[in-house]
Parts: sequence; structure tokens; C-alpha cells
Amino acid sequence: MKKLQKRFMSLIMAIAISVSLSTVAFAAEAGENNNTAIAQVLTEQNAIEPMSANTHIVNLTKHYFGNKRTTVNLQINVPDGGGYVYFGFMGAASAKVTMYKNGVQVSRIYVSKGGQGEIQWNPMLVDGSLRDHYWAGGSYNVKVEIPFDGDYSFCFIATDSAI
Repeated sequence: MKKLQKRFMSLIMAIAISVSLSTVAFAAEAGENNNTAIAQVLTEQNAIEPMSANTHIVNLTKHYFGNKRTTVNLQINVPDGGGYVYFGFMGAASAKVTMYKNGVQVSRIYVSKGGQGEIQWNPMLVDGSLRDHYWAGGSYNVKVEIPFDGDYSFCFIATDSAI
């Protein structure tokens, strides 16, 4: 369980770092391959999850994790300018996520279990939409239900551009 939590936090930190760097320059001297190897690793990481260098990620919740069926009720605050909201989920469990505004359901998604060490960034779709996940700024209540036993880890993020 702790390994799952560490991997999830490492992934979030790696995404935040890669997004915050707008340019990376390497100066290599003749006969030194270390900088080239680092540049190759960064290129491969960016190829896995390409994002604009101008994307700002806002963590809307703390990091939740467990291994038993459970229900978590929490509140998220989308920044004033609005943003694309994602439910980040990793684990052997599955989840049902329902979002409310002023007591009225505005979104519901179902997430099936993922692979070992694999994070899923699931857009929180605006009610009735198949693609729109841009939310106006404000406060929303969220209910996350884990219906079966199994390791899981999750959080909510908002970005100013789609991932």
C-alpha cells in the first residue's frame, strides 16, 4: 500500500515538475555523455504525457488511499477562472465518482481498475456531455465510492488546459 502511495505521489510530482519547466538547456563538453542521457530520459518522459509548458496544475484535494471498500465525501474548489477537472486514480479497485453543486448532481463517472502502478487521469465530465470537462470556478461536493476491496489511491486536480 505504501509503495502504491509513493508511486502516485512521485507521478504527481513528476508531472508538476515537467509542467513547470518551460525550457531545459544542456551544455555538453566533448567526451561527456551524461547530459545527453538526461536529455533522452526527459524526452521519453515528455513523450509519455505531453503537456504544454504553460499548463498549471492545481491539486484540489489531498491524496487519498486505502485498500477496503469505502465512501469519501469531500469538497473541491475550482479556481475562480475555471479549469479542466480530472480525477486521478490508481489501483486494483474501481470507483464511482459523483459531483454535486448546491445539492444537485452535475456529474458522475465510473472508473474501472487500472494496471499495477498505472495512473488514470479521468476527466470529470460536465453533466450530459461526452467531452466537456471545463468547470466554472466555485465550490463542488464530491462523493467517491470504492465498491470493492483492493488497493487504491486518488486525488482531484484542475488545469488551465486539457491534458
